[in-house]
Amino acid sequence: MKRVLFVAALGIAAAAAAGCGTIPPAVFEITATPAVVQGGQAIVQVATSTPRPTNTPLPTNTPVPTSTPTPEPTLEPTVEAAEPAGGELVIGGPAFGADDPLKFTVDNFGNAARGEALFNQSLNIDGAEWACSTCHAIVGDEVKIGPSLHNIGLRAGDRVAGEGPYTYIYNSIYASQAFVVPEFVGMTMMPNYENVLTASQIYDLTAYLLTLHD
Repeated sequence: MKRVLFVAALGIAAAAAAGCGTIPPAVFEITATPAVVQGGQAIVQVATSTPRPTNTPLPTNTPVPTSTPTPEPTLEPTVEAAEPAGGELVIGGPAFGADDPLKFTVDNFGNAARGEALFNQSLNIDGAEWACSTCHAIVGDEVKIGPSLHNIGLRAGDRVAGEGPYTYIYNSIYASQAFVVPEFVGMTMMPNYENVLTASQIYDLTAYLLTLHD
């Protein structure tokens, strides 16, 4: 009797599979329970279906925390030194006569000590003795024959348009008649030294005259 019932169950299952084509995967497992004989009769217990455990999903990859970049320190802007108030030029300072083409030559090759000696030296020009110190004072506003040369560096850059302090002083020695200070027009004229002094000697005189300031 057990075999008949079990074979019949298998036959029904096979017929159902044949009618449906491909056998779908089982969702439940069939647990066959054998027949139990009680009082001479076979009692068939219905098979119970136990659900298959579903697959536990694998844990997803935990993203690795990224390191927060440390911001680089910013450099504070450099504050440039302010120019002297009112654009005032200081004799001997780096900005003094900056645009003058003779600045480099006089500053680097002119010798104030040699210029001072030459300033006090008498030179024979056309049969007469001339010395710079005879006609020009170097202290205060004293007037001998020509204008005082005290603080000449402060006035030299404003006398002739386009001439810086170095060029003006050089030209005033090399070709003294090219420009005459208005207050001294008609007075004894200073001789030209273009054929008397070398360019190097005039550089020395220029360097010396630029030291005559407060």
